[in-house]
Amino acid sequence: MKEAVSILKAAGFDLIVLETSGIGQSDTEILDHSDVSLYIMTPEFGAATQLEKIDMLDFADVVAINKFDKRGALDAVRDVKKQYKRNHQLWDADDDTLPVVGTIASQFNDPGTNNLYVRLMETIKKKTGVDFHSTFHAHDEMSEKVWIIPREEPLPERDQREQSAGMMPRCRSRRRSRINSTGCTRLSHLRGTGSARKLMGRLAAG
Repeated sequence: MKEAVSILKAAGFDLIVLETSGIGQSDTEILDHSDVSLYIMTPEFGAATQLEKIDMLDFADVVAINKFDKRGALDAVRDVKKQYKRNHQLWDADDDTLPVVGTIASQFNDPGTNNLYVRLMETIKKKTGVDFHSTFHAHDEMSEKVWIIPREEPLPERDQREQSAGMMPRCRSRRRSRINSTGCTRLSHLRGTGSARKLMGRLAAG
């Protein structure tokens, strides 16, 4: 690791990012090779008492809780912030000022990931004196899953005439469909997904 970092420094890179493959609970050697440390975890760490075993919560400059759309993510942020306060003896600190951020890295323009970037830029400037002059400004929002609902297929011309006349269009597809006020919504575009299987099961039962 040390030799690789020396080569990159000699090449003149402004910023060098070291990524570990998972350091475990008690491995903090990465701190010997970095100026700023970011610890990434998920909400699925188990009971809150398990946080006491994670040494990086003592040393990390910023903590990111990724997969923030998972169940229990809000509780995880609360527990990690409590543990961070204990480790750093920040008993009176406001939770919003703690460097613990929930993110959904797989989501485009995720507010949590944007906030994480801003915190990292500020931390780098504070600890190293290097200012990358980033003009990006993040909004003070929390990550949440954004679901994109596919647009319904247009109704056939005959069904459109029947609908305009106040009649309910008939479902001509052999596939099971959900009938609503706009007619028949095919589920073929959801085939293979968990939501489709659940909905198909309900239709079969009903």
